[in-house]
This record gives sequence, structure tokens and C-alpha cells, in this order.
Amino acid sequence: MELAPHPIGDGLVLLALGLSAFVPAARIARRWLRPSSSPPAARWDLLEVGGIAAFALLVSGLAARKLAAASFLEQLLANELVFGATAALVLVLASRRPGGLEALGVSARPSRAAWAAGPLGYAPLFVVMAGVGVLWRELGRVRGWPAEQEVMRAMLELEGGALVVGALVAVVVGPLLEELLFRGFLQSVLVRPLGSFGAVVVTALLFALLHGKSTFGPLFCLSLYLGWLRARSGTLWISWAVHALHNGLGLALALSFASG
Repeated sequence: MELAPHPIGDGLVLLALGLSAFVPAARIARRWLRPSSSPPAARWDLLEVGGIAAFALLVSGLAARKLAAASFLEQLLANELVFGATAALVLVLASRRPGGLEALGVSARPSRAAWAAGPLGYAPLFVVMAGVGVLWRELGRVRGWPAEQEVMRAMLELEGGALVVGALVAVVVGPLLEELLFRGFLQSVLVRPLGSFGAVVVTALLFALLHGKSTFGPLFCLSLYLGWLRARSGTLWISWAVHALHNGLGLALALSFASG
């Protein structure tokens, strides 16, 4: 008699295998990520933070009203324009103070070892995220959560030039802007009131929540790792590279399965 596979058991096995490999990989990555000098602490006052948040909400609201009936690609591009405008405002304000860009992590140049550290930890983390994803989907099924529209599904419906543009946005531009706003700006703002660990966790929570309930579990794991990379390395480029790797791998796998 053949036993049917159990999602929870599969998820736990993947989680255990991934964690057993991630722990030693993270120890090695930790040594490779050591920055040559500590970056300056970010000094954003409450008025600046509130102004940036209000600007992002205002632009996002205007874009949502104008593009309510737009295509997926138009909505994707509009979303990146909102992120881009907000990121530009952050960069302008940061450039007006000594060490502002360095505090965002955009001016530090990673070492070769640091570039290798990100993918080293991401490889086993991918297995961890797969296990968490299985468990999270099972939790959603039990709780009766409504299925949310998946961006990947809409991306796979694009063809030709539209698919190329969508892929560039999803793999290169989107991760860069999200890393600048979340790991560069928000995480650095939260370090002072919450400490480095608290800033990483809260930023990870907000990042995962922004992407929706259906993907919260695995994206929270990814965001914790991205935040740790940012805090440990002192540069934004390592977390951006891993974020881009994750999105690129996910899109490549989805395209492969869709064509197969």
C-alpha cells in the first residue's frame, strides 16, 4: 500500500536539511562579510522620515487611481516609478549630509570575498525557504486564506518585448530600489531605536507583509537574510545581488516549468 505524501512532513524535511547546511555556510559567510570599517550611523530626524513616508503614500495613491484598469506591465512599471521617486528623494536627502550615502550602504565597495558570501548562504537558504513555503501554504489551506493573485503568474503571461522588460524590472531594477528603501533607508533608521537585530527583524516583517499574505513565510526568511547581509557587510550591494539572484532564479524556474 503506497502512502500519500504529507505536505507538513515534506516541509519539515526540507526545513531541517536547509538549516543543517545554512548554519555552517552562514559562519563562513560571516567571516567573509567583515567590512574594513564600520559605516557611520544614520541620522534621520522624525520630520524627514515622516516626509519620505508621506511622499511615498501620496505618489502610490495617485498611481493607483490612474492605473486602476491598466495592464499588469503598466502597473509593474508604475510601482517601480513610485519606488524610484521615493528612492531618489532618499538619495537627495542623504547626499546633503556628511556620510549620508555611506550610511545608506551605497558608497562602500564590497570585497571579492563579500561578493561570494551572499550566494554561499543563499544556496541552503533556498532549501529553507522551500520548506517554509510548503508549511506556509498548508497553514493557509487550513486557515482558509483566500488565494491572492501571484505576480509570477501574471509575469508568465507576458510575451516578447513585454516579457523582457518585465524580467529586467523584476530581476534588476525592482530589487535595487527595494533594497535601497528597505535595507538602506528603513533598516538604518530603525537601528537607533531598536538596535541592529531589532531593525533587521522589523524591516523583514514590513518587507514580507508588503508582498502579501500568501508569500509571507518564505519572504520573511529571505528578508532576514538580506537584512543580516546588509548589517554585517556595511554595504547595500551584497543584499541587492542576493535579492536579484533570488528573483532571477524564481523567474527562470517558473519559465522552465511553464514551457515544459
